[in-house]
Amino acid sequence: MILIWKSILHKTLQMKTMNNNALLAFLFVCTFLLQGYGQKDPSKHQRLVEMKLNFIIEKTELDEAEKEAFNAIFTQYEARFHQEVWLPSRKIRNSIRAEIDTISVKSASDYISRFSEYEKLGLELKQSRNEQLLEKIRPTKVLYILYQEKRFDREMIERIRNKNNPKGKKD
Repeated sequence: MILIWKSILHKTLQMKTMNNNALLAFLFVCTFLLQGYGQKDPSKHQRLVEMKLNFIIEKTELDEAEKEAFNAIFTQYEARFHQEVWLPSRKIRNSIRAEIDTISVKSASDYISRFSEYEKLGLELKQSRNEQLLEKIRPTKVLYILYQEKRFDREMIERIRNKNNPKGKKD
């Protein structure tokens, strides 16, 4: 299992660009994962970050120094990602939503390019965060942190699905 995650981490760190389908999938996940946690009420976003932080710390055996380092690096990363990637991407999504039926080919191309730039920035921030974690925490623990982060994201998506579809109907 660790080898699989190590391979995934290695491929992710080497990735320079993503195709448009992967970009749209990423934005879709961000939209639903953080739905309602945007500009309206920063405290909701902060609660989500705290939930994620606590989930990862609870599921990962870190000593006190590692917890402190992880907390500082993770909190800084989440704040930067939210401000520099998620909020601007959300603005673009809202613009697209407003003109989706009348959008020109040029505007659609521009939106896709801008999304790609935010995707690249998000990957650069994540790579920087992972490198900082590796400087302070053993690689096996960092890999487990990354695994728990993905697990949290999956569980949150599942909660959103269940909330939006309480009777368990298939989409």
